[in-house]
Amino acid sequence: MAHIVLENLVKRFGSQTAVKELNLEIKDREFVSIFGPSGCGKTTTMNMISGLLKPDSGKIYFDGRLMTDVPPGKRGVGFMFQNYAVFTHMNVYKNVAFGLLIRKQSREEMDKAVRAVTKLLQIDHLLGMNAGKLSINDMQKVALARSIVVKPKIFLLDEPLSNLDAALRSVMRVELKKIQQELGQTSVYVTHDQVEAMSLSDRIAVMNHGIVEQIGAPQEIYDRPATMFVADFIGSPPMNLLLLEEPLKRGDRRIAYYGARIEVPEIHEDRDSGMLALGVRPEHVEISDAGPLRGRVFAVEYLGTNQIVTIDIGRAKVKARLPSTTVAHVGDTVGVAFQPQKLVLFDASTGRATQSALFEGAHHG
Repeated sequence: MAHIVLENLVKRFGSQTAVKELNLEIKDREFVSIFGPSGCGKTTTMNMISGLLKPDSGKIYFDGRLMTDVPPGKRGVGFMFQNYAVFTHMNVYKNVAFGLLIRKQSREEMDKAVRAVTKLLQIDHLLGMNAGKLSINDMQKVALARSIVVKPKIFLLDEPLSNLDAALRSVMRVELKKIQQELGQTSVYVTHDQVEAMSLSDRIAVMNHGIVEQIGAPQEIYDRPATMFVADFIGSPPMNLLLLEEPLKRGDRRIAYYGARIEVPEIHEDRDSGMLALGVRPEHVEISDAGPLRGRVFAVEYLGTNQIVTIDIGRAKVKARLPSTTVAHVGDTVGVAFQPQKLVLFDASTGRATQSALFEGAHHG
C-alpha cells in the first residue's frame, strides 16, 4: 500500500516551533500511533503527512516518492477526524458514495463498493436512513466507510474516538483494528489516550515538545521506556521514579536509597557523577516483611481484581499494583521490595535511560 518516511521535518507557528527535526518511518501496512499530550505536535505532524500543512523544512516520502509539495488531493490519503462531518441531510448511501461521485465512478462500480464497505462495517441495513437520525456510533461508522470506500493508500485518523463514551470506544477500538488488518492500509493514528495507542498500534511514536522521544512496539515502550517522560506518560498508574542518593560505577549491582540497599540491573557505563533515577512499574512493587525499604500505607484504591496501594517511604510515595486479596490498611507499616530484573535506571539530568542490563540489545528511537 504505502511506505512513509518523514525526514527532518520542522514546522513553526510564529516564534513557536511545533515540530523539531522529526524523523519517522512508517512501514507498508503498519498501524502507527503518534501519542502524546496536548500541544506536543502530533496533529501538526499528521497534517504535514496529509498535505494540509507544509513543513518549513524537511521532506516527506511515500514509497520513495517525494511528496512534500504535492497537494492533499493527489496524495492518496484518507481522513477520519474527531468531528465526523457527516452530511445530515443525506441518507447513509449518499454519504458513503460521496467521494466516488466526485471521482465520477460508474454507478455499477459505486454501488458495489458502497455495499461492500457498509457490509464490512455492519451498517448496510442503514443505507436508506437519513444520516441525521443515526446514533453517534453509527455516524462514526458512516464517516469511516466514506473514507475507506475510495481505497486510500494511507489512512489518517485524528482522535476519531474521543467523542464516544467509554463503552463505544472499547467496541470501536476492536473494529478499527480488525478493519485495518482486513484492508491492509498503512494507518497513522493520533491520540492522547494510552489505551487506544497500546491496544491498536503495531508501533507507537511517543511525542513531547515537538520531538519523538521513543518509537517501538507497545510492550517495548512499556517495559523499556527510553526516557523519564515516556516512563511517566505511559502506564496507569505511571512508572514510579525515585531519585537516588549516590552515583554508580560500572559493574555496580546495588544502590543506596533511604537507608536501604536495592539490587539493580548491572551498569554498563561509568556513573561517577550525576544523579540517577530508579524506575519501577507499580506491578513490580511488592509488600514483604523482608523488603529492604520500610514505609507507611498512605492510600488504598480498590479496583476489583487488584488494588493500587500507595506507600510513603519517606522521600517519595510509591504505588504498588497488588492483588485485591493482599491485606493493606491505611496507616500500616510495611516492607517494600522491587523486582530487580524489572527496574530501569535513568540519568536524572538528561532524562534518558542508562545502559543497564535491562536495555541490552534494545533499540530506542
